[in-house]
Amino acid sequence: LTPVISMVARARSEYLKSLLEITELAGNGLPTKEQTAELHDKRRIFEELMGATKALETAINRGYLDVSR
Repeated sequence: LTPVISMVARARSEYLKSLLEITELAGNGLPTKEQTAELHDKRRIFEELMGATKALETAINRGYLDVSR
């Protein structure tokens, strides 16, 4: 499961990194459409991976998957 957890962590990191970079570039203004689209794409990736991870966790908790601890 470590690769899954690491991938989700990287996706979260990329999403937050983009937010901070866009904030710095925008200053007191708003992000461009391109910046917003990039942030949106990274959020979708992160949220999709989180959803899949929760589904995996549910499957493990319900005993659908046998995972050695």
